[in-house]
Amino acid sequence: MRLSVKTSTRPATGTGPTVTATLRDAATGYHRTNGDTRIARATRRATAAHTTSAAP
Repeated sequence: MRLSVKTSTRPATGTGPTVTATLRDAATGYHRTNGDTRIARATRRATAAHTTSAAP
């Protein structure tokens, strides 16, 4: 499916952006609660742990 220029440049509407921001803030708070001060590093580490443990 090909998106037209008009479709691909529309701003996000609805509750999607709010939900995304809420989840991002919750993840940041989780890492801070666990004592991580470098949120990007903690996020990468959590993502790597999740993707490697999911492999069969």
